[in-house]
Amino acid sequence: MKIKLYVPLAIAALALSACGGDAPGQAGPSPTALANEENDQETPSADPRPATSDQSNTEFFDFENLEMTTEDDFVFISSMGAKGTLELVSSDDPRVADLEHYFVERAALDGTGLFGNEISKDWQYLVAEVDNLEGVDDVDMASVTLFDSDMTAFTFTNAYWHVEDSMLLGHIGMGLAAGVDPESKNTSEAYKNLEVSPEEFEKVQELAIEVQDALTISIGPEEQATFVLAMPAEDLVLSHELELVEVAAHGDFDQALAYNLPMDEYEKWLADYPNEYGQDGDVYQ
Repeated sequence: MKIKLYVPLAIAALALSACGGDAPGQAGPSPTALANEENDQETPSADPRPATSDQSNTEFFDFENLEMTTEDDFVFISSMGAKGTLELVSSDDPRVADLEHYFVERAALDGTGLFGNEISKDWQYLVAEVDNLEGVDDVDMASVTLFDSDMTAFTFTNAYWHVEDSMLLGHIGMGLAAGVDPESKNTSEAYKNLEVSPEEFEKVQELAIEVQDALTISIGPEEQATFVLAMPAEDLVLSHELELVEVAAHGDFDQALAYNLPMDEYEKWLADYPNEYGQDGDVYQ
């Protein structure tokens, strides 16, 4: 998404009038005079970041040249007041290492179709540090979607539900294959044709419970938490350059955009342009 918001011309006019007064002590040196004051002084390069509202000599806020990559950290503020940072992390990051171990152990089970389409040998992870202290609604970090330059979507979802859904499918698969409740283990004959033994399944189930206990499902207002999101990445290559980052922090009905900007700069910009969230332009304060 390309965003270009124009600052009213009145701001530019005020900036010019402030520099052009004739009264002694009121007019500052002109930009030309400042540039020529010392010939041996190197001219500073232009700030590559998007202009903010206090840069009155800028005619517009230009997000056109905001380059984003998977190596960047991102910030977002939802329409409900939740704030957060997003970071793509490797599988050995301490915040996702136990989850990675669970995925590896689960994939090692040889039961054909036992976990449905939840089995993947490779995963990518995204960590969201969320501050909902000033928020007015629960935050569940349902998903974060990265779009590359071709607008191909790469969607990370709350890892808690990856674990929950896969184990639910596993229970159903074990029960259907054996024809009995896998928890009862009341007959070894019922399981003789299974590629996954009840003991193997129980081991992974216990690991799933431990992992879920450490993962955040949701938080309420006046709370903070770390969320882990995951995406199956087998046979999938995530593009390095990104066009757009979209955050669904309150279920799927509410989307906010994330940018590779410092949070304080984005907060300042968003305060002046609340229409980031749609035609009404309302942001909960």
